[in-house]
Amino acid sequence: DSNYVVGRPLSGHIACVHAGRLWVAGVAWAPNRLQVTPVAHNLNDVFNGVDSSSTDPDNALIVESVDIPDPNSPGFITALASGNDPGPLLVLRDRDAYIVYGEWPSIQVTKLGEDIGCVDFRGVTFHDNVFYWAGLEGVFSYTPGGGVRNLTEGRIYREWKAAIGGDEVQSTVVAVVNRTLFVSVGMVSNPDFAYMLDLDRGAWSQLTDGQWAHAMPVVFAGEGRDVFVTELVTNRVVSLRSATEPTYAGASNSLQGSFLARSGRMLLGSAGQLGRVIGARLTYRMTGSSPQFTVKFGSTSLQTAATVTTTTTGTAYATTRFRPTLNLGSEFRDVQVEFADSSGTPTRLELSEFQWVTRERRVRA
Repeated sequence: DSNYVVGRPLSGHIACVHAGRLWVAGVAWAPNRLQVTPVAHNLNDVFNGVDSSSTDPDNALIVESVDIPDPNSPGFITALASGNDPGPLLVLRDRDAYIVYGEWPSIQVTKLGEDIGCVDFRGVTFHDNVFYWAGLEGVFSYTPGGGVRNLTEGRIYREWKAAIGGDEVQSTVVAVVNRTLFVSVGMVSNPDFAYMLDLDRGAWSQLTDGQWAHAMPVVFAGEGRDVFVTELVTNRVVSLRSATEPTYAGASNSLQGSFLARSGRMLLGSAGQLGRVIGARLTYRMTGSSPQFTVKFGSTSLQTAATVTTTTTGTAYATTRFRPTLNLGSEFRDVQVEFADSSGTPTRLELSEFQWVTRERRVRA
C-alpha cells in the first residue's frame, strides 16, 4: 500500500546535444516527451542531477522532461536538431514542428506550423544557420527568426508526393555541401528516390542512384567540408561533394566519389519557352579504359539520346552533338539531362560546356 516510482535515467532512440545538454525523445510510452539532462550530467548516475537523491529521492529518479505540445496530442516526435548557440532546438513531429529557446527549465516552446513534420530522425540537418528536413508534404527549410519554406512547392511537389505515396518511409538522409541540398528517402515497398537542390539557383535535380543509409559531415585540412554517405547497393562510401563539382572521378576511387553518387539529372531550365529543343551540344574530356557514358533527356522520365564513346587525352576537349529522342517542347516545366557511366572504366570525366539548340516559333501576324 505504499507509493513507488519506477524511473529510468534515459529512454528513447532520438538524441541531440544542444546547449551543453543531452535531449532525448522517441519514448515508446510517451511519444510527445522530450527528456533533458543537466549540463555535464554523468549518464552513469541513476539520479537526474537536478533533484536531491537524499532529500527528494522519488523525483530524483525521474528524468526532467517536457511534453511537446502536450501529453495527449495525437502524433509523436520524429526528429531533433540543434541550431548554433544561442540558437534554438528544433523539435520535429510527424505532422508539425516547434522551436525551443531558453535555458532549462525556463524554456519557451513556439509552434512553427502544421503539415511540416519530419518523416525520420535522420531526415534533418542544420547548415549555414538554416534547418533542412524531409516530410510527407515536401522538403522544408527554416531560418531562425524567419519562416518555414516548402522548397518543393511549385517545383517537384507532385513528384515528391507520388514517390512517397501511402507507403512507409524506412530511412532518410538529408545533407548540405557546396550550397547543394541532398535528400534521399528509402521506402518499405515503393522504390527509393533521391533529389538534389541547388540552393543558389533554386533548381531541383533527381538522382538515379541514391539508396543511402547515413550521412557523415567531414572536414579535411586544406580541402574544406564534405559529406560521406554509405551507398547500400554497392556497399561503398561515396562523396556528395564530388556531385557538386565539374570533375568526375571514376568508380574505382569511390572515396573521392563515383558515378553512382553523381549520375544525377542536371536541371537546365525551361528550354522550350521560346521554341522546342531540336538538339544539344556537349564539350567534354574523358579518360579511362574504353570508357563510355550516356546522355539522357526528359522531365519526370528520361530517354537516352546518345552514348558517347570518344576518349580524349591530356588537355584536349571533344565536342559532340546529338538530338533528343523525344520532342522537348514548352509543355515541360523543366528540362533535365543526365550524364551516367555506361561501360568500360572511366577514370575522369569533365563537362566543360552544354548548350541547347532550339527552334523558335514563328510570330503570327
